[in-house]
Amino acid sequence: MVTQMSLHAGEMVLDAKAAVFYRGADLIEVWTVAPNQSQYLFDGEAAAQLKSDLACLAEMEASLDFALPEETASTIVDALQDGSGEQEERPRMTVTADDGTFRMDVPLDTMIVHAGSDENTVARARALFADVKGGEECFDLWYQDVQSLNCWLLISREQRVAAQVYVNEAGSFKGMTAEDMLQLEQPVLEMMQQQYDHAELSDESCVAEIAGKEHSMMTYSLDKGDMHLLTFVMAAVDEVNLYEMDVYAVIDEATDTEALIETVTMMIESLEYLPELGG
Repeated sequence: MVTQMSLHAGEMVLDAKAAVFYRGADLIEVWTVAPNQSQYLFDGEAAAQLKSDLACLAEMEASLDFALPEETASTIVDALQDGSGEQEERPRMTVTADDGTFRMDVPLDTMIVHAGSDENTVARARALFADVKGGEECFDLWYQDVQSLNCWLLISREQRVAAQVYVNEAGSFKGMTAEDMLQLEQPVLEMMQQQYDHAELSDESCVAEIAGKEHSMMTYSLDKGDMHLLTFVMAAVDEVNLYEMDVYAVIDEATDTEALIETVTMMIESLEYLPELGG
């Protein structure tokens, strides 16, 4: 619902517009107020400034994005599947695991934590989201996987993305196809519900080709304090190894969906498992 009205503040006449709508269960209102143009009929300079300000206001209104995290998830999944995330060349560096398990391009500011990282490196990485309630607790959960699963943790504060990558023995997963692994969607959710304040499925699971292998891709919405994470769990298996990449994207009112898509796409499309280290 959109309504327009005139407001009177003393001798000043103001044009006001109110837009009211529901986003899921939330009622959202957007109000804009500006002087009526008649106030500056005899002041050309002020009238020109008002015209410029109104253009800026219209641009700001057009930029507002009230998409739910679930809608953001669908947008990202669609982009990853059809390749539409490749839009802009962003500063990057290439990370190659010392143990030869993977190679991947990541944002230039990325901090890297692995099982051999010293205490100072771990402490600096833990502080990257320390200003957000739940940020350090999220790091602790990710770092548990570093220690128990021998994965690599990569965190970009600037792009607000974290990723875990690991290659382990296939074990009980041996022989499973990507379609088979989609059956793990609910057990993975139950594990996350034990670790986070809130966890739920965020988009339909699917199969996607990553690094030349068919991966199951499962998407979750996680909350820890004020950290809201859109999370992609991508896994593949062959006769020897389990390959997995988990991506955690911080979602809030400051999220730039286009930049997020570009960053996650860059990481996924550049991923190589067991690369030739001399190459």
